[in-house]
Amino acid sequence: MHLSNDEQGSKLDVDKKVKKSLTRSSIQKLTGFSRLAINKSQAQLFVELSGPALFLFFSCFYTEFALAMEYARPVSLTPTKLNHDRKIDDQAILNIVKLHKIPGAAMSLIRQGKLVAVRGYGVIRTDSPNINDRPINRAVDGDTLFRVGSISKSFTGLAAALLIVDGKLSLQTSVSKIVPEFAQPASSDPEKIVLSDLLTHSTGLDLAALDVLIWPQPNQFAATDVISAAARLRQAALDRSPFSYSNAAYVIAGEIISRVSGMPYHRFVEDNIFKPLGMNDCVFGGYDTFMMAKNTNIATPHIDFRGDVIAIRPDAGVVPVGVDAAAGGARCSARSMMKWLQFMADPSSAKSPRLTAALRLATTPRVFTSPDRRESYGLGFEIAADGDDGGENIAISHSGGVAGMLSFFAVWPSTKDGLFMAINKSSAAGRIAIKEVLVKALTKPLFPLAPASSAAFAIATLPATNSANAEVNRIAGKYRADWLGDVNVCNEAGKVEDSGRLVMRIAKSPGMTGDIRLDDISGTPAVFWRDPAVDSDSTVKIVEVIEGRVTAFQLLPITTSDFDFSYSTFKRKSDCDL
Repeated sequence: MHLSNDEQGSKLDVDKKVKKSLTRSSIQKLTGFSRLAINKSQAQLFVELSGPALFLFFSCFYTEFALAMEYARPVSLTPTKLNHDRKIDDQAILNIVKLHKIPGAAMSLIRQGKLVAVRGYGVIRTDSPNINDRPINRAVDGDTLFRVGSISKSFTGLAAALLIVDGKLSLQTSVSKIVPEFAQPASSDPEKIVLSDLLTHSTGLDLAALDVLIWPQPNQFAATDVISAAARLRQAALDRSPFSYSNAAYVIAGEIISRVSGMPYHRFVEDNIFKPLGMNDCVFGGYDTFMMAKNTNIATPHIDFRGDVIAIRPDAGVVPVGVDAAAGGARCSARSMMKWLQFMADPSSAKSPRLTAALRLATTPRVFTSPDRRESYGLGFEIAADGDDGGENIAISHSGGVAGMLSFFAVWPSTKDGLFMAINKSSAAGRIAIKEVLVKALTKPLFPLAPASSAAFAIATLPATNSANAEVNRIAGKYRADWLGDVNVCNEAGKVEDSGRLVMRIAKSPGMTGDIRLDDISGTPAVFWRDPAVDSDSTVKIVEVIEGRVTAFQLLPITTSDFDFSYSTFKRKSDCDL
Protein backbone atom coordinates (compact mmCIF):
# COMPACT_ATOMS: atom_id res chain seq x y z
CA MET A 1 0.00 0.00 0.00
CA HIS A 2 1.29 3.34 -0.74
CA LEU A 3 0.70 6.93 -1.41
CA SER A 4 0.99 7.21 -1.86
CA ASN A 5 2.24 5.80 0.54
CA ASP A 6 1.50 7.17 0.37
CA GLU A 7 -2.00 7.68 -1.72
CA GLN A 8 -6.57 5.59 -6.58
CA GLY A 9 -10.07 6.53 -6.82
CA SER A 10 -12.13 8.43 -9.28
CA LYS A 11 -13.55 11.91 -8.95
CA LEU A 12 -17.17 11.77 -7.92
CA ASP A 13 -19.77 13.55 -10.01
CA VAL A 14 -21.78 15.48 -7.46
CA ASP A 15 -24.81 17.68 -7.80
CA LYS A 16 -23.87 21.17 -8.95
CA LYS A 17 -25.45 22.76 -5.91
CA VAL A 18 -23.50 20.50 -3.58
CA LYS A 19 -20.32 21.14 -5.55
CA LYS A 20 -20.90 24.87 -5.31
CA SER A 21 -21.30 24.65 -1.55
CA LEU A 22 -18.13 22.60 -1.28
CA THR A 23 -16.07 25.15 -3.14
CA ARG A 24 -17.49 28.13 -1.28
CA SER A 25 -17.36 26.79 2.24
CA SER A 26 -14.05 26.43 4.02
CA ILE A 27 -15.15 23.70 6.37
CA GLN A 28 -16.96 21.74 3.68
CA LYS A 29 -13.75 21.47 1.66
CA LEU A 30 -11.83 19.56 4.29
CA THR A 31 -11.53 16.49 2.12
CA GLY A 32 -8.14 14.91 1.59
CA PHE A 33 -7.00 11.45 0.65
CA SER A 34 -3.68 10.19 -0.59
CA ARG A 35 -3.62 7.48 -3.17
CA LEU A 36 -2.66 5.15 -0.38
CA ALA A 37 -5.69 5.93 1.76
CA ILE A 38 -8.10 5.52 -1.12
CA ASN A 39 -6.84 2.16 -2.31
CA LYS A 40 -6.29 0.59 1.05
CA SER A 41 -9.30 1.86 2.90
CA GLN A 42 -12.32 2.16 0.61
CA ALA A 43 -14.24 -0.76 2.08
CA GLN A 44 -13.07 -0.12 5.62
CA LEU A 45 -13.82 3.60 5.34
CA PHE A 46 -17.37 2.83 4.27
CA VAL A 47 -17.90 0.93 7.50
CA GLU A 48 -16.18 3.56 9.64
CA LEU A 49 -18.13 6.42 8.13
CA SER A 50 -21.49 4.71 8.36
CA GLY A 51 -21.23 3.95 12.08
CA PRO A 52 -23.74 5.49 14.51
CA ALA A 53 -23.57 9.03 15.84
CA LEU A 54 -20.67 10.14 13.68
CA PHE A 55 -19.65 13.72 13.30
CA LEU A 56 -22.31 15.72 11.46
CA PHE A 57 -19.62 16.88 9.09
CA PHE A 58 -18.94 13.31 8.04
CA SER A 59 -22.56 12.34 7.55
CA CYS A 60 -23.21 15.35 5.33
CA PHE A 61 -20.41 14.58 2.93
CA TYR A 62 -19.72 10.87 3.17
CA THR A 63 -19.81 10.16 -0.54
CA GLU A 64 -17.05 12.65 -1.28
CA PHE A 65 -14.91 11.04 1.43
CA ALA A 66 -15.47 7.44 0.41
CA LEU A 67 -14.80 7.81 -3.28
CA ALA A 68 -12.38 10.76 -3.07
CA MET A 69 -9.93 11.73 -5.81
CA GLU A 70 -6.63 10.41 -7.03
CA TYR A 71 -4.84 13.37 -5.52
CA ALA A 72 -4.98 14.96 -2.08
CA ARG A 73 -7.70 17.59 -2.18
CA PRO A 74 -6.77 21.16 -1.21
CA VAL A 75 -8.33 22.68 1.87
CA SER A 76 -9.85 26.11 1.47
CA LEU A 77 -10.62 28.59 4.22
CA THR A 78 -12.21 32.01 4.22
CA PRO A 79 -9.81 34.21 6.19
CA THR A 80 -12.67 36.54 7.21
CA LYS A 81 -13.82 33.79 9.57
CA LEU A 82 -10.60 33.84 11.58
CA ASN A 83 -11.08 33.70 15.32
CA HIS A 84 -7.78 34.16 17.13
CA ASP A 85 -9.35 33.86 20.55
CA ARG A 86 -10.42 30.29 20.01
CA LYS A 87 -8.29 27.59 21.66
CA ILE A 88 -7.33 24.13 20.46
CA ASP A 89 -9.76 21.50 21.72
CA ASP A 90 -7.32 18.89 23.01
CA GLN A 91 -10.12 16.73 24.35
CA ALA A 92 -11.72 16.58 20.90
CA ILE A 93 -8.44 15.35 19.42
CA LEU A 94 -8.10 12.74 22.18
CA ASN A 95 -11.68 11.63 21.48
CA ILE A 96 -10.86 11.24 17.78
CA VAL A 97 -7.71 9.29 18.55
CA LYS A 98 -9.73 6.95 20.76
CA LEU A 99 -12.67 6.67 18.37
CA HIS A 100 -10.56 5.72 15.37
CA LYS A 101 -8.07 3.64 17.38
CA ILE A 102 -5.17 5.85 16.33
CA PRO A 103 -2.06 5.07 18.42
CA GLY A 104 -0.55 8.55 18.15
CA ALA A 105 -0.89 11.98 16.60
CA ALA A 106 1.12 15.19 16.40
CA MET A 107 0.21 18.73 15.37
CA SER A 108 1.56 22.24 15.04
CA LEU A 109 -0.45 25.43 14.62
CA ILE A 110 0.52 29.01 13.81
CA ARG A 111 -1.53 32.20 13.89
CA GLN A 112 -0.36 35.39 12.22
CA GLY A 113 3.01 33.71 11.66
CA LYS A 114 3.58 32.97 15.35
CA LEU A 115 3.65 29.62 17.08
CA VAL A 116 0.46 28.67 18.88
CA ALA A 117 1.19 25.04 19.74
CA VAL A 118 3.31 22.01 18.96
CA ARG A 119 1.75 18.96 20.60
CA GLY A 120 1.66 15.20 20.63
CA TYR A 121 -1.07 12.76 21.60
CA GLY A 122 -0.93 9.02 22.28
CA VAL A 123 2.07 6.77 21.75
CA ILE A 124 4.52 6.03 18.96
CA ARG A 125 3.58 2.35 18.94
CA THR A 126 0.76 0.36 20.47
CA ASP A 127 2.62 -2.78 21.51
CA SER A 128 5.63 -2.95 23.80
CA PRO A 129 8.41 -5.09 22.27
CA ASN A 130 11.83 -3.51 22.06
CA ILE A 131 13.76 -2.36 19.01
CA ASN A 132 17.50 -2.00 19.51
CA ASP A 133 16.95 -2.92 23.18
CA ARG A 134 14.96 0.25 23.86
CA PRO A 135 11.34 0.57 24.92
CA ILE A 136 9.27 2.00 22.09
CA ASN A 137 5.85 2.59 23.67
CA ARG A 138 6.79 6.16 24.58
CA ALA A 139 4.50 9.12 24.20
CA VAL A 140 4.32 11.13 20.98
CA ASP A 141 5.61 14.69 21.34
CA GLY A 142 6.49 17.60 19.09
CA ASP A 143 9.84 16.02 18.20
CA THR A 144 8.52 12.59 17.16
CA LEU A 145 9.41 11.73 13.56
CA PHE A 146 6.48 10.87 11.29
CA ARG A 147 6.61 9.74 7.66
CA VAL A 148 4.89 12.63 5.89
CA GLY A 149 4.34 10.89 2.55
CA SER A 150 3.40 13.12 -0.36
CA ILE A 151 4.12 16.30 1.57
CA SER A 152 7.58 15.40 0.24
CA LYS A 153 6.32 16.52 -3.18
CA SER A 154 6.15 20.08 -1.86
CA PHE A 155 9.82 19.84 -0.90
CA THR A 156 10.61 18.48 -4.37
CA GLY A 157 8.66 21.23 -6.12
CA LEU A 158 10.46 23.89 -4.08
CA ALA A 159 13.84 22.24 -4.81
CA ALA A 160 13.15 22.32 -8.55
CA ALA A 161 12.07 25.96 -8.26
CA LEU A 162 15.36 26.79 -6.53
CA LEU A 163 17.29 25.39 -9.50
CA ILE A 164 15.10 27.45 -11.83
CA VAL A 165 15.84 30.57 -9.78
CA ASP A 166 19.54 29.65 -10.02
CA GLY A 167 19.25 29.53 -13.82
CA LYS A 168 20.13 25.83 -14.01
CA LEU A 169 16.68 24.64 -15.08
CA SER A 170 13.50 26.01 -16.58
CA LEU A 171 9.94 24.75 -16.51
CA GLN A 172 10.31 24.00 -20.23
CA THR A 173 13.49 21.97 -19.84
CA SER A 174 13.04 18.73 -21.75
CA VAL A 175 13.13 15.70 -19.47
CA SER A 176 15.13 13.75 -22.06
CA LYS A 177 17.74 16.52 -22.15
CA ILE A 178 18.67 15.84 -18.51
CA VAL A 179 17.76 12.16 -18.53
CA PRO A 180 18.59 10.86 -22.03
CA GLU A 181 17.38 7.36 -21.17
CA PHE A 182 13.89 8.77 -20.73
CA ALA A 183 12.89 7.53 -24.18
CA GLN A 184 9.16 7.67 -24.79
CA PRO A 185 6.89 5.45 -26.89
CA ALA A 186 6.92 6.07 -30.62
CA SER A 187 3.50 7.71 -30.35
CA SER A 188 4.86 10.60 -28.30
CA ASP A 189 7.63 13.15 -28.71
CA PRO A 190 10.10 13.01 -25.78
CA GLU A 191 11.19 16.57 -26.46
CA LYS A 192 7.68 17.73 -25.58
CA ILE A 193 7.64 16.17 -22.11
CA VAL A 194 9.15 18.87 -19.94
CA LEU A 195 9.89 19.44 -16.28
CA SER A 196 6.59 21.20 -15.61
CA ASP A 197 4.72 18.14 -16.95
CA LEU A 198 6.33 16.03 -14.23
CA LEU A 199 5.76 18.51 -11.42
CA THR A 200 2.12 19.19 -12.34
CA HIS A 201 1.19 15.51 -12.93
CA SER A 202 0.51 16.20 -16.61
CA THR A 203 2.78 13.83 -18.57
CA GLY A 204 -0.10 11.88 -20.13
CA LEU A 205 1.78 8.65 -19.38
CA ASP A 206 0.31 5.90 -17.24
CA LEU A 207 2.92 6.50 -14.56
CA ALA A 208 0.68 5.26 -11.74
CA ALA A 209 1.52 1.75 -12.93
CA LEU A 210 5.08 2.28 -11.67
CA ASP A 211 4.11 2.51 -8.01
CA VAL A 212 5.02 -1.15 -7.61
CA LEU A 213 8.67 -0.11 -8.08
CA ILE A 214 8.42 2.60 -5.42
CA TRP A 215 6.64 0.77 -2.58
CA PRO A 216 6.69 -1.03 -0.26
CA GLN A 217 9.87 0.32 1.30
CA PRO A 218 12.60 -0.60 1.76
CA ASN A 219 13.36 -2.14 -1.60
CA GLN A 220 16.32 -2.21 -3.98
CA PHE A 221 14.81 -0.33 -6.90
CA ALA A 222 16.38 2.99 -7.93
CA ALA A 223 15.19 6.04 -9.85
CA THR A 224 16.92 4.62 -12.94
CA ASP A 225 14.63 1.56 -12.75
CA VAL A 226 11.58 3.84 -12.71
CA ILE A 227 12.92 5.82 -15.67
CA SER A 228 13.64 2.66 -17.64
CA ALA A 229 10.11 1.37 -16.98
CA ALA A 230 8.58 4.73 -17.92
CA ALA A 231 10.29 4.47 -21.29
CA ARG A 232 8.17 1.40 -22.05
CA LEU A 233 4.85 2.78 -20.91
CA ARG A 234 1.98 3.36 -23.28
CA GLN A 235 0.38 6.79 -23.28
CA ALA A 236 -2.73 7.08 -21.17
CA ALA A 237 -3.92 9.92 -23.37
CA LEU A 238 -2.67 11.90 -26.32
CA ASP A 239 -3.42 15.18 -24.57
CA ARG A 240 -1.01 15.67 -21.67
CA SER A 241 -2.93 18.51 -20.08
CA PRO A 242 -5.37 16.60 -17.81
CA PHE A 243 -4.22 16.26 -14.23
CA SER A 244 -3.36 12.67 -13.26
CA TYR A 245 -1.61 12.25 -9.91
CA SER A 246 1.68 10.39 -10.20
CA ASN A 247 4.33 9.32 -7.72
CA ALA A 248 6.70 8.13 -10.46
CA ALA A 249 6.72 11.61 -12.03
CA TYR A 250 8.20 12.96 -8.83
CA VAL A 251 10.76 10.15 -8.62
CA ILE A 252 11.94 11.22 -12.10
CA ALA A 253 11.87 14.89 -11.06
CA GLY A 254 14.04 14.00 -8.06
CA GLU A 255 16.56 12.38 -10.38
CA ILE A 256 16.64 15.53 -12.50
CA ILE A 257 17.31 17.62 -9.38
CA SER A 258 20.15 15.28 -8.47
CA ARG A 259 21.80 15.36 -11.90
CA VAL A 260 21.51 19.12 -12.33
CA SER A 261 22.66 19.99 -8.80
CA GLY A 262 25.48 17.45 -8.79
CA MET A 263 24.43 15.96 -5.44
CA PRO A 264 21.95 13.34 -4.24
CA TYR A 265 18.37 14.61 -4.18
CA HIS A 266 17.99 14.25 -0.42
CA ARG A 267 21.22 16.11 0.24
CA PHE A 268 20.16 19.01 -1.97
CA VAL A 269 16.84 19.35 -0.13
CA GLU A 270 18.47 19.06 3.28
CA ASP A 271 21.17 21.65 2.46
CA ASN A 272 18.98 24.12 0.56
CA ILE A 273 15.61 23.84 2.33
CA PHE A 274 15.69 22.02 5.66
CA LYS A 275 18.83 23.62 7.10
CA PRO A 276 18.11 27.23 6.05
CA LEU A 277 14.57 26.97 7.47
CA GLY A 278 15.67 25.31 10.71
CA MET A 279 13.79 22.09 9.94
CA ASN A 280 16.42 20.15 11.83
CA ASP A 281 14.40 16.98 12.37
CA CYS A 282 13.44 16.41 8.72
CA VAL A 283 15.31 13.56 7.03
CA PHE A 284 14.87 11.18 4.10
CA GLY A 285 16.62 8.25 5.71
CA GLY A 286 20.30 7.46 5.82
CA TYR A 287 20.28 7.25 9.59
CA ASP A 288 20.80 4.50 12.16
CA THR A 289 17.92 4.28 14.63
CA PHE A 290 20.26 2.90 17.29
CA MET A 291 22.53 5.94 17.07
CA MET A 292 19.72 8.49 17.28
CA ALA A 293 18.66 10.30 20.44
CA LYS A 294 17.87 8.14 23.46
CA ASN A 295 14.50 6.40 23.52
CA THR A 296 14.30 6.50 19.73
CA ASN A 297 11.50 8.95 19.01
CA ILE A 298 10.22 7.57 15.72
CA ALA A 299 6.53 6.87 15.12
CA THR A 300 5.67 3.39 13.85
CA PRO A 301 2.97 2.90 11.18
CA HIS A 302 -0.21 1.01 12.08
CA ILE A 303 -3.19 -0.42 10.21
CA ASP A 304 -6.46 -2.12 11.06
CA PHE A 305 -6.13 -5.85 10.48
CA ARG A 306 -8.71 -8.49 11.34
CA GLY A 307 -10.30 -6.29 13.99
CA ASP A 308 -7.04 -5.29 15.66
CA VAL A 309 -4.63 -2.39 15.24
CA ILE A 310 -1.20 -3.74 14.36
CA ALA A 311 2.20 -2.13 13.87
CA ILE A 312 3.84 -2.55 10.46
CA ARG A 313 7.23 -1.75 8.92
CA PRO A 314 8.93 -0.07 11.89
CA ASP A 315 12.16 1.83 11.30
CA ALA A 316 14.93 -0.36 12.67
CA GLY A 317 18.67 -0.48 12.15
CA VAL A 318 19.98 1.60 9.28
CA VAL A 319 17.12 3.29 7.42
CA PRO A 320 18.07 3.82 3.75
CA VAL A 321 17.16 6.73 1.51
CA GLY A 322 14.64 4.99 -0.73
CA VAL A 323 13.56 5.42 -4.34
CA ASP A 324 10.44 7.06 -2.90
CA ALA A 325 12.38 10.02 -1.44
CA ALA A 326 11.20 12.74 -3.86
CA ALA A 327 7.63 11.38 -4.03
CA GLY A 328 6.94 10.48 -0.41
CA GLY A 329 10.05 9.56 1.56
CA ALA A 330 10.52 12.43 4.02
CA ARG A 331 10.21 12.07 7.78
CA CYS A 332 9.57 15.18 9.87
CA SER A 333 8.52 16.21 13.36
CA ALA A 334 5.65 18.59 14.12
CA ARG A 335 8.23 21.06 15.46
CA SER A 336 10.14 21.12 12.17
CA MET A 337 6.91 21.35 10.18
CA MET A 338 6.03 24.39 12.29
CA LYS A 339 9.10 26.04 10.74
CA TRP A 340 7.75 25.06 7.32
CA LEU A 341 4.38 26.64 8.11
CA GLN A 342 6.04 29.88 9.21
CA PHE A 343 8.07 30.04 6.01
CA MET A 344 5.01 29.33 3.87
CA ALA A 345 2.96 31.94 5.73
CA ASP A 346 5.67 34.61 5.56
CA PRO A 347 8.48 33.78 3.09
CA SER A 348 10.46 36.86 4.17
CA SER A 349 10.95 35.22 7.57
CA ALA A 350 13.57 32.96 5.97
CA LYS A 351 15.67 36.03 5.10
CA SER A 352 16.52 34.36 1.79
CA PRO A 353 15.46 36.10 -1.45
CA ARG A 354 16.34 32.89 -3.27
CA LEU A 355 13.90 30.78 -1.21
CA THR A 356 11.25 33.50 -1.40
CA ALA A 357 11.46 33.65 -5.19
CA ALA A 358 11.39 29.85 -5.45
CA LEU A 359 8.31 29.59 -3.23
CA ARG A 360 6.47 32.17 -5.30
CA LEU A 361 7.29 30.17 -8.43
CA ALA A 362 6.30 26.83 -6.89
CA THR A 363 2.95 28.05 -5.51
CA THR A 364 1.77 29.68 -8.73
CA PRO A 365 -1.33 27.80 -10.02
CA ARG A 366 -0.52 25.90 -13.23
CA VAL A 367 -3.07 23.11 -13.73
CA PHE A 368 -6.72 23.41 -12.74
CA THR A 369 -8.00 20.42 -10.78
CA SER A 370 -11.67 21.36 -10.37
CA PRO A 371 -14.33 22.29 -12.93
CA ASP A 372 -14.93 25.71 -11.37
CA ARG A 373 -11.18 26.48 -11.53
CA ARG A 374 -11.03 27.32 -7.86
CA GLU A 375 -8.65 24.43 -7.19
CA SER A 376 -5.31 24.03 -8.91
CA TYR A 377 -1.87 22.47 -8.60
CA GLY A 378 1.44 24.28 -8.69
CA LEU A 379 4.85 22.64 -8.40
CA GLY A 380 4.15 20.19 -5.59
CA PHE A 381 1.54 22.41 -3.96
CA GLU A 382 -2.26 22.37 -4.01
CA ILE A 383 -3.85 25.80 -4.22
CA ALA A 384 -7.48 26.62 -3.45
CA ALA A 385 -9.30 29.92 -3.88
CA ASP A 386 -12.13 30.48 -1.43
CA GLY A 387 -15.09 32.81 -1.16
CA ASP A 388 -16.88 34.86 -3.79
CA ASP A 389 -14.25 37.56 -4.16
CA GLY A 390 -12.60 36.23 -7.29
CA GLY A 391 -10.13 34.02 -5.49
CA GLU A 392 -8.14 36.57 -3.49
CA ASN A 393 -8.21 34.34 -0.40
CA ILE A 394 -5.87 31.44 -1.03
CA ALA A 395 -5.10 28.25 0.85
CA ILE A 396 -1.92 26.31 0.01
CA SER A 397 -1.78 22.70 1.15
CA HIS A 398 -0.80 19.09 0.56
CA SER A 399 -1.77 15.77 2.08
CA GLY A 400 0.54 12.85 2.63
CA GLY A 401 0.15 9.14 3.17
CA VAL A 402 2.21 5.98 3.24
CA ALA A 403 1.25 2.58 4.59
CA GLY A 404 0.17 3.17 8.18
CA MET A 405 0.62 6.96 8.35
CA LEU A 406 -1.29 10.02 7.14
CA SER A 407 -0.46 13.72 7.31
CA PHE A 408 -1.56 17.14 6.10
CA PHE A 409 -0.49 20.78 6.09
CA ALA A 410 -2.30 23.94 5.05
CA VAL A 411 -1.29 27.61 5.09
CA TRP A 412 -3.29 30.78 4.43
CA PRO A 413 -0.69 33.41 3.42
CA SER A 414 -3.10 36.36 3.57
CA THR A 415 -3.50 35.88 7.33
CA LYS A 416 -0.24 34.00 8.00
CA ASP A 417 -2.08 31.08 9.59
CA GLY A 418 -1.27 27.42 9.16
CA LEU A 419 -1.60 23.91 10.53
CA PHE A 420 0.13 20.55 10.30
CA MET A 421 -0.99 17.19 11.60
CA ALA A 422 0.19 13.58 11.36
CA ILE A 423 -1.14 10.26 12.63
CA ASN A 424 0.58 6.88 12.79
CA LYS A 425 -2.33 4.86 11.42
CA SER A 426 -4.10 4.61 8.08
CA SER A 427 -7.37 6.26 9.10
CA ALA A 428 -8.64 8.73 6.51
CA ALA A 429 -11.65 9.56 8.68
CA GLY A 430 -9.36 10.23 11.63
CA ARG A 431 -7.21 12.58 9.58
CA ILE A 432 -10.25 14.55 8.42
CA ALA A 433 -11.60 14.84 11.96
CA ILE A 434 -8.34 16.13 13.43
CA LYS A 435 -8.02 18.64 10.58
CA GLU A 436 -11.51 19.85 11.44
CA VAL A 437 -10.53 20.42 15.08
CA LEU A 438 -7.43 22.39 14.07
CA VAL A 439 -9.35 24.51 11.59
CA LYS A 440 -11.91 25.13 14.32
CA ALA A 441 -9.10 26.64 16.38
CA LEU A 442 -8.64 29.21 13.59
CA THR A 443 -12.23 29.71 12.46
CA LYS A 444 -15.85 29.93 13.40
CA PRO A 445 -17.01 26.50 12.18
CA LEU A 446 -20.09 26.16 10.01
CA PHE A 447 -20.97 22.84 11.60
CA PRO A 448 -20.63 21.79 15.26
CA LEU A 449 -18.61 18.74 16.14
CA ALA A 450 -20.62 15.98 17.76
CA PRO A 451 -19.04 14.13 20.70
CA ALA A 452 -17.03 11.04 19.88
CA SER A 453 -18.99 7.80 19.90
CA SER A 454 -18.44 4.17 19.11
CA ALA A 455 -18.03 3.12 15.49
CA ALA A 456 -17.94 -0.14 13.59
CA PHE A 457 -14.61 -1.41 12.31
CA ALA A 458 -14.02 -3.63 9.32
CA ILE A 459 -12.76 -7.11 10.02
CA ALA A 460 -10.68 -8.66 7.27
CA THR A 461 -11.13 -12.29 6.38
CA LEU A 462 -8.31 -14.35 4.96
CA PRO A 463 -8.76 -17.03 2.30
CA ALA A 464 -8.56 -20.50 3.71
CA THR A 465 -5.39 -22.44 3.09
CA ASN A 466 -5.77 -25.07 0.41
CA SER A 467 -4.24 -28.48 0.45
CA ALA A 468 -1.71 -29.79 -2.05
CA ASN A 469 -2.77 -29.00 -5.56
CA ALA A 470 -1.18 -29.79 -8.88
CA GLU A 471 -2.67 -26.64 -10.42
CA VAL A 472 -0.67 -24.54 -7.96
CA ASN A 473 2.46 -26.66 -8.13
CA ARG A 474 2.88 -26.40 -11.90
CA ILE A 475 3.53 -22.67 -11.54
CA ALA A 476 6.68 -23.36 -9.50
CA GLY A 477 9.82 -21.94 -11.04
CA LYS A 478 12.21 -19.02 -11.30
CA TYR A 479 10.87 -16.17 -13.43
CA ARG A 480 11.83 -12.77 -14.71
CA ALA A 481 9.25 -10.02 -15.06
CA ASP A 482 9.24 -6.71 -16.91
CA TRP A 483 10.36 -3.94 -14.53
CA LEU A 484 10.34 -6.19 -11.48
CA GLY A 485 13.34 -8.35 -12.35
CA ASP A 486 13.88 -11.77 -10.77
CA VAL A 487 10.85 -13.41 -9.17
CA ASN A 488 10.99 -16.81 -7.51
CA VAL A 489 7.92 -19.02 -7.12
CA CYS A 490 9.28 -21.84 -5.01
CA ASN A 491 8.85 -23.10 -1.46
CA GLU A 492 10.34 -21.42 1.60
CA ALA A 493 13.73 -23.01 0.95
CA GLY A 494 13.74 -21.94 -2.70
CA LYS A 495 12.90 -25.45 -3.83
CA VAL A 496 9.76 -27.21 -5.00
CA GLU A 497 7.85 -30.13 -3.55
CA ASP A 498 4.48 -31.76 -4.05
CA SER A 499 2.85 -29.97 -1.13
CA GLY A 500 1.52 -27.16 -3.30
CA ARG A 501 2.89 -24.63 -0.77
CA LEU A 502 4.60 -22.03 -2.90
CA VAL A 503 5.91 -18.59 -2.04
CA MET A 504 6.34 -15.72 -4.51
CA ARG A 505 9.31 -13.48 -3.79
CA ILE A 506 10.24 -10.37 -5.78
CA ALA A 507 13.99 -10.22 -5.28
CA LYS A 508 14.33 -6.42 -5.34
CA SER A 509 11.31 -5.81 -3.12
CA PRO A 510 11.42 -7.99 0.02
CA GLY A 511 8.07 -6.63 1.18
CA MET A 512 6.45 -8.20 -1.87
CA THR A 513 6.41 -11.77 -0.57
CA GLY A 514 3.23 -13.80 -0.86
CA ASP A 515 1.78 -17.27 -0.56
CA ILE A 516 0.35 -18.92 -3.66
CA ARG A 517 -2.72 -21.08 -3.18
CA LEU A 518 -6.12 -21.61 -4.76
CA ASP A 519 -8.52 -18.71 -4.39
CA ASP A 520 -11.64 -19.98 -2.61
CA ILE A 521 -13.96 -18.03 -4.88
CA SER A 522 -12.46 -18.45 -8.35
CA GLY A 523 -10.77 -21.79 -7.73
CA THR A 524 -7.67 -20.56 -9.56
CA PRO A 525 -4.14 -20.04 -8.22
CA ALA A 526 -3.66 -16.65 -6.56
CA VAL A 527 -0.96 -14.81 -4.64
CA PHE A 528 -1.83 -13.49 -1.18
CA TRP A 529 0.80 -11.01 0.00
CA ARG A 530 2.02 -11.52 3.56
CA ASP A 531 2.34 -7.84 4.37
CA PRO A 532 -1.21 -6.87 5.45
CA ALA A 533 -0.61 -3.33 4.17
CA VAL A 534 -0.05 -4.56 0.60
CA ASP A 535 -3.60 -4.61 -0.72
CA SER A 536 -2.85 -6.23 -4.06
CA ASP A 537 -3.81 -9.91 -3.79
CA SER A 538 -4.05 -11.22 -7.35
CA THR A 539 -5.08 -14.27 -9.31
CA VAL A 540 -2.51 -15.94 -11.54
CA LYS A 541 -3.46 -15.77 -15.21
CA ILE A 542 -1.51 -18.41 -17.11
CA VAL A 543 -0.61 -17.12 -20.56
CA GLU A 544 1.74 -19.83 -21.84
CA VAL A 545 2.16 -23.56 -21.17
CA ILE A 546 4.79 -25.76 -22.78
CA GLU A 547 4.77 -29.53 -22.22
CA GLY A 548 2.48 -29.16 -19.24
CA ARG A 549 4.61 -26.56 -17.48
CA VAL A 550 3.64 -22.96 -17.02
CA THR A 551 6.22 -20.82 -18.81
CA ALA A 552 4.55 -17.42 -18.51
CA PHE A 553 1.84 -15.83 -16.37
CA GLN A 554 0.38 -12.47 -15.38
CA LEU A 555 -1.23 -11.18 -12.19
CA LEU A 556 -4.79 -9.84 -12.14
CA PRO A 557 -6.11 -8.02 -9.04
CA ILE A 558 -8.82 -9.91 -7.14
CA THR A 559 -10.51 -6.66 -6.09
CA THR A 560 -9.09 -3.15 -5.79
CA SER A 561 -5.31 -3.02 -5.91
CA ASP A 562 -2.53 -0.75 -4.73
CA PHE A 563 -0.37 -1.87 -7.61
CA ASP A 564 -0.83 -2.33 -11.34
CA PHE A 565 0.81 -5.52 -12.63
CA SER A 566 -0.74 -5.29 -16.09
CA TYR A 567 2.54 -4.31 -17.74
CA SER A 568 4.46 -7.25 -16.30
CA THR A 569 4.56 -10.74 -17.78
CA PHE A 570 6.39 -13.28 -15.63
CA LYS A 571 8.51 -15.48 -17.90
CA ARG A 572 10.13 -18.70 -16.71
CA LYS A 573 13.94 -18.75 -16.57
CA SER A 574 14.49 -22.09 -14.85
CA ASP A 575 12.99 -24.58 -12.44
CA CYS A 576 13.23 -24.31 -8.67
CA ASP A 577 16.13 -26.13 -7.04
CA LEU A 578 15.51 -29.78 -6.27
